[in-house]
Amino acid sequence: MSAPLSSWGGLTRRLLTCLLLLPGAVLAQGRPATVATAPNVGGFGAPQTVTSFSPVYNDDSNTDMQAYSVIYTPLIWPSPEITVDWKLGLAESVHYNPQRTVVTVKLKPRRWTDGTPVTAADVVYTWKLIEQQGRSYGLYGVGGMPYVIRRAQTISADTVRFTLKHPVSEHWFTLNALSQLYPLPAKAWGQHSNTYFRNHETDMQLMRVSDGPYRLDRFVPGRYARFSVNPYYPGKLPVRHFELRFFTDWTTQFSALKTGELQIGEIPTPLYSARRLVAHLPSYANVPGKAGFYPYEFRMIRLNFRNPKIAFMRDEKVRQALQLTIPQQAIIDVVFHGLGAASFTAVPPVPDTYLSPSMKDMDEHPNREYDPAKAVRLLDQDGWKVHDGVRAKDGKRLEFTLLYLTGSRAQTEEADMLKASWQKLGVVVHLKRMPQATLLATVRSGKSEAAMLLWAYAPNMYPSGDGLFNASGVLASGFHDAALDTAINASIQPHGREALWHYEALLAKQLPVLFLPVPGYQVRHDACLSGMRDYLNPAAYIAPQALRWKIPGGCMQHS
Repeated sequence: MSAPLSSWGGLTRRLLTCLLLLPGAVLAQGRPATVATAPNVGGFGAPQTVTSFSPVYNDDSNTDMQAYSVIYTPLIWPSPEITVDWKLGLAESVHYNPQRTVVTVKLKPRRWTDGTPVTAADVVYTWKLIEQQGRSYGLYGVGGMPYVIRRAQTISADTVRFTLKHPVSEHWFTLNALSQLYPLPAKAWGQHSNTYFRNHETDMQLMRVSDGPYRLDRFVPGRYARFSVNPYYPGKLPVRHFELRFFTDWTTQFSALKTGELQIGEIPTPLYSARRLVAHLPSYANVPGKAGFYPYEFRMIRLNFRNPKIAFMRDEKVRQALQLTIPQQAIIDVVFHGLGAASFTAVPPVPDTYLSPSMKDMDEHPNREYDPAKAVRLLDQDGWKVHDGVRAKDGKRLEFTLLYLTGSRAQTEEADMLKASWQKLGVVVHLKRMPQATLLATVRSGKSEAAMLLWAYAPNMYPSGDGLFNASGVLASGFHDAALDTAINASIQPHGREALWHYEALLAKQLPVLFLPVPGYQVRHDACLSGMRDYLNPAAYIAPQALRWKIPGGCMQHS
């Protein structure tokens, strides 16, 4: 059984306000010496500066993860389908005993930038760094880390064995626990304290020994991080230099894309009509046959069940009526410019690797799930009567405040559509905009009533719900259901696929949050670059080592 996340401190990456800054573009002539991009292209957050290059000590932001994944290699790298990509991760193999209580990981042969080999002892060292942090570890509880591991030990120079406290689902432990282990150089890092590591998260001297495809050459906070090929990394990498450039916002980034300063980027929502300026650049879609790039996430309206002002939200019929009147297809068409996917549970709709057949059917028919007439019947039967256009019961009106992000035109449009739809149902909604930091602080404080948020699955890529919706999960916010807890716990046990599907169905019925559609993003790239499918992952991972330059004459600019 996995314990829930202990605090909000590590949620920057996974729980973001719904930015909806639809993606951008690039323009390049020939083959630049450096491939440059902004962090978080594809809907993962703001193009902000790196605050840590440490896989173990960081604020758990997507920006940081993308930076440290360039210089360090995790045991497990997710594939575009959210399974294991055995090409890009450090693990050569992962073996489970029949009881699913002992996990043996064999490493690929790799060397640190000082020429010494990466060993199983480095993996154990990293696990101990996580273990000694306890609940201050940003991903505490995700994948049961670190407490689900009873013992980590070296079997040989390239093999490490984990003995677990209970049987586990292979999918869950591999994708949610082993994915957190980025071996760090035990000899180079030494036995410093947690405080030391926390105070040296961007110390280039500390990061000088690394095993990733690139090494960190220079970092200027607020401007850029530059990387060059690690000479000890196997194979010859076509992209010799890589750069993450930081911007104050996506609009500023777009200007850099138009001039050819960047080779990979996105078209922000406010400038969607300007996409013609980069129409000659190829678009990248991570799901064949589906336009746009889709991050592995779900979007929601988080309800604060602890707030007595909205005690009526504890009534399942009220939540069901509100969900039935969310016009998901209209939001996709109007707000997302047709790039989007309907979603009615916490397991992402794209890619649909872990969705049950019944949930896939719901996602494919959003107009069928939009049923205002049924919502009216539910509230009528539940005793909510209309007085002067507003529903009330026992003197309490159906009325609440919805928080959303300042500066996002898309989110403003979406909030307005929700308010209008619910007003027809007899529900009064007050809209309140806030900057991202203020909104998240308000949610953490327990003072919010409802807030538009998203949850990105990284590195908890197997979407089991542990730490999210169980009794003290970070999204439960006072909601608790024993049947849901049972389904979540069963989904992380061996052979837990059917339990996962049951969990998805329970969420769609019980609605501890209200589900919103997921946007697609227009990611554009230099016409001479290939390998985008491996480079940009729906779980926010980037792999510049996968990029290739097309042969001369094979990369004509598109028109």
